[in-house]
Amino acid sequence: MRNRRIDPNSTGSTSTSRTLLVIALIFVLTIALLIAAGALGLLDRGQTTDRIGAADASPTDPAAATAPVPTPDPAPAPVAAAVDSTPEPEAWDGAAFAPSLAGTDIDGKLEADEQGYLKVSIDVKDFFDYFLGAVGERSVEDVMAMLHQQIDQRLPPEAAAQARMMLENYVGYQHAMADMMGQPMAAQDQSNMQQTYDYYAQTMEQTFEQLKALRRQYFGPQEVDAFFSLEEAYGEYALTAMKLNADESLTPQAREAALKEAERILPAQMIEAEKQARKQVALSDATVELFEQGRSPEEIKSILAQRYPDQYDAKATDSVVSHLAREAAFEQRMQGYLEQKAALLADGISEADASAAIAALQARTFDEAELARVAAEEAIARKTAQASITAP
Repeated sequence: MRNRRIDPNSTGSTSTSRTLLVIALIFVLTIALLIAAGALGLLDRGQTTDRIGAADASPTDPAAATAPVPTPDPAPAPVAAAVDSTPEPEAWDGAAFAPSLAGTDIDGKLEADEQGYLKVSIDVKDFFDYFLGAVGERSVEDVMAMLHQQIDQRLPPEAAAQARMMLENYVGYQHAMADMMGQPMAAQDQSNMQQTYDYYAQTMEQTFEQLKALRRQYFGPQEVDAFFSLEEAYGEYALTAMKLNADESLTPQAREAALKEAERILPAQMIEAEKQARKQVALSDATVELFEQGRSPEEIKSILAQRYPDQYDAKATDSVVSHLAREAAFEQRMQGYLEQKAALLADGISEADASAAIAALQARTFDEAELARVAAEEAIARKTAQASITAP
């Protein structure tokens, strides 16, 4: 299963709190969509769920991508001729394009209707995301070239032109969403920097509304409905649930009843998705809790198998426990690194000597693949410290 949103132009300079909130929102929505598609727990890399259109539009120019995709007049040529003229797509070898795609099938699909026009569905979005997920391993130019090649191999000319338009709009949308996350987040109450549940509920709602408005700048009603209807329906429910949990005037019984009532706004397939999501969250929370208690992997698996017989998977649990152990080890090394770095800077050595000493310290403490994360965590720490200083 592949499930990630790639921002080709992410600069790493986003507002930490806002970014975490957007990531939390997208994570919650994505989990629900995965379950609705029957994908949760299937950890193979041949599936995906996620996000999208004029061949001359610039992907970095929102104004060029705001118009809904027009529906062309019916092509005068016979339909069969248009469809038959589409070449057979070449066999796909993911590993030859990007290491992360090794052993995977292309997610989603591109199809033309009987008139030779593109069928607009979530499959189009999944198809784009499969390739865009390789940005970083391959350049943006390489990925876009491959997408154009795949579009031309799978669609007749009219549908291919529509698909290229949607692709450009989608890339523009991704860039705009990254810019939105980079904007400073206006707190509802600057005097309360504890960021309570109510604060997060209000901020999440504001961010979600901005995200919905942004989508409608880039996509027409047909695309918005096809690509985001399930996600937005669940988003509305998730926001309602956050508000109910933030309402301290409700009794536990009243809150539970209100949550059940709120579920009625969900599409039928999402109601079951929500139930499964709760079970998976409970399993995940229990795994983390047992790990933090110092239980051995075998103890954790034995306890989880008894508590959650329907959701438990030994291989997946091993993977999660191994990940938690790696994270704990990294955080321990990170803490030691920060303490040693602070001591170096406090010694009053020259800037050049300090830079050299810090570089050597990083090389001793982390492997090369971890250095980007180290830089990101240090940036987050600086932003957090600055926010605490400037908060009233």
